[in-house]
Amino acid sequence: MADGRGLSVIARAPAMDGAHHCVECPALRAGCLHGMLGRSSAECRFETVTIEARAPFLLPSDSSFRLGLVRRGVLLRERPGRAERRVGVDVVGTGHAFYLDPSSASEAPVHLGYAVTRTLLCLCRDAALTDGLGESGRTAVELHELAMQALSRVERLSEARGRSDANARLAALLCVLADTLCTRGGAQTRLPDGLQQRDFARLLSILQESACSTLSLLSVRGLMHHRPTVIELLDRAALEAL
Repeated sequence: MADGRGLSVIARAPAMDGAHHCVECPALRAGCLHGMLGRSSAECRFETVTIEARAPFLLPSDSSFRLGLVRRGVLLRERPGRAERRVGVDVVGTGHAFYLDPSSASEAPVHLGYAVTRTLLCLCRDAALTDGLGESGRTAVELHELAMQALSRVERLSEARGRSDANARLAALLCVLADTLCTRGGAQTRLPDGLQQRDFARLLSILQESACSTLSLLSVRGLMHHRPTVIELLDRAALEAL
């Protein structure tokens, strides 16, 4: 359903009735931001939206969203710009946070990336975020910790892009994704289903063909197992050593 302001690909998830919080609430699962959740889903300061797989993540030009949590799925974030110049700068998985830069606002809806898989987001507006900060010092500390985790993730992705050759770049990227996208407490060897060669190419700013050939080479060397939408790391130490 379109609202005429750029949210045509983002539809609100069904609201929950009753006195309980939403199922799979990322904040509750992470044990933080309780002060912003209220006593029930009706009091929560976050707004839940859904983006279908491979659909763009668009925000209207007048959007005041500042903080996002991935409730379910994988979101690939891109630097705003023309389609041919977009660069993947971050990839956010279930239970993790990301921040939206107010300086990216323009007169037209802003393209901020796309959903790798069907993705549910919990978004918080600037005013609600400010209220939460003013009400609880603990909330401020937790938001700072989330910001540091998001910054660390982006820095690691940037470091992977800066490796000396294609094999090393992709190997480093796979290790970063295993650490940041796998469910907390998981084995950190299998990446979430749905990631494809084009996603790796976008994150490394290389051609999709280059990503395909490099994945095949790493697979032949026994460092990873690769199927169309399933990737499993077999020799983490060797990948890190490239």
